[in-house]
Amino acid sequence: MPVGSQAQAPEPSGEKIVPVRTISFFPFTGRWHGADAAYSIPLSADRFLWLFGDTFVGASGTQRMPNDAFPRNSIAIAKCAAGQTCRVEYGWTENKGGPPSAFFDTKTEEWYWPLDGFVSGNRLYVFLAKMHTIGGGGAFGFAYSGVVLASVKNFADPPRLWNVVYQPVIAGGEVVPGVAAVVPAATDVSPGPGTEPGFVYLFARMKNGSSPELALMRLPVSSLNSAAVSSGHWQYLAKDDSWHAWTTPASPPSDPKVIVRGNFNELSVKYHPEVRRWLMTMPGGLETGAAVSSNADSLTGTWTAPEPIYRYPQSDPSNPEHTPKVFCYAAKEHTELESKGNFTFTYACNAGKVSDVMAKSQLYHPIVVTLPMDKIVSAAKK
Repeated sequence: MPVGSQAQAPEPSGEKIVPVRTISFFPFTGRWHGADAAYSIPLSADRFLWLFGDTFVGASGTQRMPNDAFPRNSIAIAKCAAGQTCRVEYGWTENKGGPPSAFFDTKTEEWYWPLDGFVSGNRLYVFLAKMHTIGGGGAFGFAYSGVVLASVKNFADPPRLWNVVYQPVIAGGEVVPGVAAVVPAATDVSPGPGTEPGFVYLFARMKNGSSPELALMRLPVSSLNSAAVSSGHWQYLAKDDSWHAWTTPASPPSDPKVIVRGNFNELSVKYHPEVRRWLMTMPGGLETGAAVSSNADSLTGTWTAPEPIYRYPQSDPSNPEHTPKVFCYAAKEHTELESKGNFTFTYACNAGKVSDVMAKSQLYHPIVVTLPMDKIVSAAKK
């Protein structure tokens, strides 16, 4: 992977975090001209699925243009043979005689934005937030219609051949499960403290008045193909640290344990046995200007308050990459890009003016950053 420019890290609690490198991983090849979100899912030892949100798709060999198509999601397959640079192939839905549309497509005015996903039982599963426009639209003119679980049995085939099956999970935006997913391997005796084989663990954005928070849910692997909350298969972690059945599918549980407080609608949760910690990586909010992290020694235990781990250089007015009214978001860890002792995550930035997004390729494009793992853990623990 080619190495890009250095960037300034934050100094939480007085200790400076020095980035190892910033990696430019997503080339502007073919017709793909940039996107955000960037969840990643291992499909095999050397094949990974990347899930993007809003995407610019234009003419081959051109830069981002105002007449580019703007499908609401796209994907990429990264093939990463050992010791070689990853090869990335992008995908969306082609329409004969019309502009390209989203890879995961509602075929209505509503759209899907990808959440987290995983492979279980020889099938790929991807949680999708179903969205609709409110007000006049714009960068924040949207709301949740619900959550859908997409599944693909033939995910070993090229994506153009995938047979995607959609099943509704929950309506509305009171609870959004799937913002992060953890799937303990059935053959693993200790896949990470706080988990049990046979369940998929799902972090959920839960609306609690004006103070959103993260809760922890789980679903039996055997129920993945009957995943509607109304099926009665879902459980949630309650305040008493035990698992309770979720019996109110039209509304949030009454007594969930709060994992982290804050409006986090996309994130990652990974277990790192070398430091014996679960690490949660998420955007720090538009006013924070930094990616933040929380950690715990057990998935179901007490998580630390989120702390900054990386100051977005685009948010610094003195930085050459700064753009007026810029905001950065979509921070998530990607363990498949990590080497021993390092921590790797992506984020994306947007701006208030469409003309800036058109002119600056570093906007609306995943930025990959690698930092020392020991600094991440020590910062998050404080």
